[in-house]
Amino acid sequence: MKLLLCPKCFDVFKLDLEERQCKCGEISGKYTDDINATYTKGGIPLGFHNKTLASAIKTRPQTGWGREFIAFVIPVECPTMQEEKKR
Repeated sequence: MKLLLCPKCFDVFKLDLEERQCKCGEISGKYTDDINATYTKGGIPLGFHNKTLASAIKTRPQTGWGREFIAFVIPVECPTMQEEKKR
């Protein structure tokens, strides 16, 4: 799963096939197919490792600390996540 973080308003939102934007309107992005996505300059792309997220949800405890899963900052150069140069 791909998400975007806006460094201005700190909103984090999941990408979809329809374009989405942060609360302040500074950053937006969308999937262009099932894997590839584009986003506006300045956005910080994040990723969730889908299998570890699904496992954490499946084994969610009733109380105490929640389950951990793998999340990561997507590198600047990533073939499936392209920053748009102009809007």
